[in-house]
Amino acid sequence: MTDQEGQLITIIISGIFLAGLMSTFVISIVVLHRQRQVQNRQKLDHLEETHEKILLNIENEIQQQTLTHVGRELHDNIGQLLSLAKLNFGSVKPEKHTEGRQLLSQIIQEVRGPSKTLNLDWVEEITMDEFMDQQLKKIKSTGFCETELQTESPNNKSRER
Repeated sequence: MTDQEGQLITIIISGIFLAGLMSTFVISIVVLHRQRQVQNRQKLDHLEETHEKILLNIENEIQQQTLTHVGRELHDNIGQLLSLAKLNFGSVKPEKHTEGRQLLSQIIQEVRGPSKTLNLDWVEEITMDEFMDQQLKKIKSTGFCETELQTESPNNKSRER
């Protein structure tokens, strides 16, 4: 074997070794990338699950607040007005009957407030952006915090309200 043949064999063996080393490196990078993808997917799934739980809690809280509000309205306002109307209609004096009819008109107006709160037909007439904007304005009007709505328009440009 000549010196050149020995060098050629050394170069071939070195090339095979480097190719193996390079293949090992590429395979390890691919495996690490896949592991990160799996971890990121798990994190995303966890975030989606947390988001769903938060939405359910918010929905439950809104329902509870609505029921509390309607209950207070019924008890505090409408209940008292109905009691007064009953007393007026139980009287033998004609002016009390007139007052009772006026109270019934007032009761009808009072009942319309909570019934509008519970009637969700208006939901079909409003977009999600408009609804969110209204709710954020209500929150802002309390003075508790500043609010801002940022949405994605159909052409994917961000706009602020």
